[in-house]
Amino acid sequence: MDIIHQCLSLAPVPYLAHAFSFLRFICSSVEQAQASKQQLQALSQMIAQLLWTLNKEYRSGQLLHAKTANAIDDLERFVIFAVA
Repeated sequence: MDIIHQCLSLAPVPYLAHAFSFLRFICSSVEQAQASKQQLQALSQMIAQLLWTLNKEYRSGQLLHAKTANAIDDLERFVIFAVA
């Protein structure tokens, strides 16, 4: 893409190089958004697995609410911070 940008800056068409720079910015932003979406999907899957495991162990009597409440509160704060 850089060579195209250099060629366009030499072309006599006004503002074509600026338009191409803007197109590169848009493409870069879209790629970053897609990467963020994939990361958030992975995070949500991990959290769902963790909550499923905690629920299973809590229902089987292996975990006590008093011992896990702080850890779950910490997880909630982490998720809110990660999403914000």
